[in-house]
Amino acid sequence: MTDFTWSVRVRAAGKQEATVHSRNHTFRVGPQLSFAQSDSNPTALEFFIGAFAADIVNGFQRAAAKRRIALDELEFSVTCRLNNPLVHVEVIGEEGHPGIEQIDGTLYVFADSEPNVIEELWNETLSMSPLVTTLKDSVTLMLRINMI
Repeated sequence: MTDFTWSVRVRAAGKQEATVHSRNHTFRVGPQLSFAQSDSNPTALEFFIGAFAADIVNGFQRAAAKRRIALDELEFSVTCRLNNPLVHVEVIGEEGHPGIEQIDGTLYVFADSEPNVIEELWNETLSMSPLVTTLKDSVTLMLRINMI
């Protein structure tokens, strides 16, 4: 099944807005990135980081379920830093690129399990993550786990 592909269809839906159709889901995406305090829709960058975080949270839940480990609380807090976001808005004289330079995140886990087992789940989660595996050679990933 190595030739399976996933696809989405995206249509322009107004100024700096797109509608994404994925299987039976539809969602709106705002501009590529924004410096505003609020927007009508999340930016493409926010969806990207959100998808990255969800990949890790859902992967950890999957790994825990395989071992029948109950998770009382699970949360991933993540930030990302671009190389130079001013390049994206075409500030004259700025150098670098608008790409992601670093993703920094902490998974907070509250579970009745030994720390070494939680650490094994964490390592399995990272090794089985499609997004971590894709990004690890091109972006600095600073990912930690914190057992509460």
